[in-house]
Amino acid sequence: MPSFAVIDFETTGFSPGNGDRVIEIGFVLLGCDGFAEGEWDTLVNPMRDVGASWVHGITDDDVQQAPEFGDGSFPDCSILGTSTGGSDTNA
Repeated sequence: MPSFAVIDFETTGFSPGNGDRVIEIGFVLLGCDGFAEGEWDTLVNPMRDVGASWVHGITDDDVQQAPEFGDGSFPDCSILGTSTGGSDTNA
């Protein structure tokens, strides 16, 4: 059984076309035994207000010094290898 990657994004809202942006990215890589083999997370500076802090718990001050999404400071995602992906939509 292959490992499994659980990936989570927090955003300023639901509409990129209206300027909503990613503010946090994280993943946990689980082995076939269900135990974590690796994890990574970072805040992302959306270059705008963070939106509904009461939903995600992230404030403008939290992201002020965080990297921007396209600045190349994120890890090489090859660590995920051939993992099966999963996500949380907060539905």
